[in-house]
Amino acid sequence: MTSATVRKLVALAVLLLVCGLARPAAVQAQDASVAMRLQGFVAALNARDVQAVVGFYARDAALFPPQAGHLVGRDQIARHYAAAFQAGLEGLDARILELRQLGPDAVVAIGATTIRAGGQAIAARFLHIWRSEDGQWVISRDIYNVIGPA
Repeated sequence: MTSATVRKLVALAVLLLVCGLARPAAVQAQDASVAMRLQGFVAALNARDVQAVVGFYARDAALFPPQAGHLVGRDQIARHYAAAFQAGLEGLDARILELRQLGPDAVVAIGATTIRAGGQAIAARFLHIWRSEDGQWVISRDIYNVIGPA
């Protein structure tokens, strides 16, 4: 292979990489909106406000907590958070690792969290499917897994 061929292949690889990483402005705006909603969710959880937390979920949302069955609907999700707050859950810190657009009305968010429960810091991961409902981004599906002490 000649050096000219190698240069052309490198240039093509760089072009493909740049084109693949370039994200349309609409996708970037959608990601920013979901990230802002996640910040609001974290603030509501840290305020230990069950109704505010549940307001971030779709009407038909499902929550899949570890070592438990799935919870469907805001009433069941509210009971879950009320029990968690009663048990001392507090101090959530969430970091988005990946946002992936599924379409104009759906985004997957994958992230890492730390939270305190009973005075102990716990590391976890989450996967949210956010969707647009009545013009607002809400969590449609939520699964989290506890990793262990942070």
